[in-house]
Amino acid sequence: MNPVTIKLLNHASAMIHSGDFSLVSDPWYEGTAFSGGWGLQYINPGALREAAQCRYLWISHFHNDHLHIPTLKKLSESNPDLVVFTNPSANFDTRDVLGDLGFRKFIPLPERKAVEVGKGVSLTRYPTTGIDNMLVIRLGDFTVLNYNDCNIPRQALQRLMQRIGRVDLLLINFNHAGKLIQSRSVEEIRKDQKLLFQKSVEAINPGRVIPFASMHYYRSPYSKDQNASLWSANDISHSVSKTTFLSFGDSVTLQGGSQTTDVLAPPLSKCPYETQEYHRPCDWNELAHHAERFCHMIHREFMGIVFWIWPVTIWVDDCQRGLRIDFKRKSVSSPSDLTREQSHFCSHSEALMNLFGKPFGPIDFQVGAHYQIIARKNKSITRMLFASGLIGNSLSLRKILKMLFTIRGWKFFFNRREEIFSVIFNARFDIESRL
Repeated sequence: MNPVTIKLLNHASAMIHSGDFSLVSDPWYEGTAFSGGWGLQYINPGALREAAQCRYLWISHFHNDHLHIPTLKKLSESNPDLVVFTNPSANFDTRDVLGDLGFRKFIPLPERKAVEVGKGVSLTRYPTTGIDNMLVIRLGDFTVLNYNDCNIPRQALQRLMQRIGRVDLLLINFNHAGKLIQSRSVEEIRKDQKLLFQKSVEAINPGRVIPFASMHYYRSPYSKDQNASLWSANDISHSVSKTTFLSFGDSVTLQGGSQTTDVLAPPLSKCPYETQEYHRPCDWNELAHHAERFCHMIHREFMGIVFWIWPVTIWVDDCQRGLRIDFKRKSVSSPSDLTREQSHFCSHSEALMNLFGKPFGPIDFQVGAHYQIIARKNKSITRMLFASGLIGNSLSLRKILKMLFTIRGWKFFFNRREEIFSVIFNARFDIESRL
């Protein structure tokens, strides 16, 4: 077989090269993500140049630490002939966005069907949840699995692995990504995250593991304390014996049973962590108006079946006032007697305007961690964000019912059957406890 070389460029961006095949994934090389909530731990100045030399590009999903518009715009300008593998599904298709950025050559990857792109080279995309995808790359008799941010129940993962077969090299994330809802110590968070990493690797049982897709940090002043619980790739590598640690700019070449590592010298320096500043205090009436539209949108998308979404109270720090949203009554109010201590969570008006009025705003708000939890009981928060997140993934009740009347919709659910059945029958609704 041809040697297989893996090079890490930044965060979730890896280059895979073997013979005439070269692919780069999920380029985010500069700036921030999730409305400024995430920053990169390292800046690799050569990443864009190297990515532009690849023949193929794959974006795993729509989160903007993977589909990063400024980076992709520069990449399309550097190499508009990059062939992009797209992810057509009943709810999203990455081609819609990437075409607007200047890319012009596309190859669709149907769900769970192998696509041959050369002699002995094929790619198969396995979808999970609403937008996530894993990618199986077969290079002759060598198989690479880019698992990325997927997090599915252990039973479902084991069933999928029976279909996928042997994996020689696994690329997998290892850190938390978003606001941590449950109150836990730094030690407990790190312990749980390590256990999740170990169990994922155990279920896949690869020949070799490279941890990646987790080299971000939290910039929001509401969540910057979460940085203390992040693992480094070097530290997490010691928890699984078959792990190969790579810094950004490093590469490893595998052939047969041999492994050769090329280390970047000098190594990249870690960036200093910066705290985000919110620059645009919003008019109170405008904020309340957008909150009301947000409330009506949830009511509409769930066809009035919102009894399970409890009222939520939000303290707006820069305005020193509170909002109360009642989804059942479709009402937004500002009780004069509401205090910060009585609220469920607090945030800045700019972040809340993004939550209420921006496309994918709830995802940016939750994953970017733009809020601080105040209440001990957080079901009101989690149910609101869960409902709005489903809408952001085009999986609201109204959209699901529409999908059930289309062939593409039935295929969407059928291609996620292992995960759906496992989640329902094992009650693994909390994504952090699925394994």
